[in-house]
Amino acid sequence: MKVDEDDPMIYPKHLDNLLGLELALRVKYQPYYHQSSVQGFSSDPAVIQRIKCHLQPDVIQSDVQEVDEVY
Repeated sequence: MKVDEDDPMIYPKHLDNLLGLELALRVKYQPYYHQSSVQGFSSDPAVIQRIKCHLQPDVIQSDVQEVDEVY
């Protein structure tokens, strides 16, 4: 390996499994303590699409309707 060259094996294979993974997270934020914690998560595509709908209602709305039709 040369100087200033990245080692492709520096990260474990488990990290490779997480790349491209979408999760919906339920996070509790406590502003007084400036802390947050994950209360739950889901990888269900319908849940993820519903959250995206709330974040970008104009762009995602048609995708949510398609997911609703499948389920």
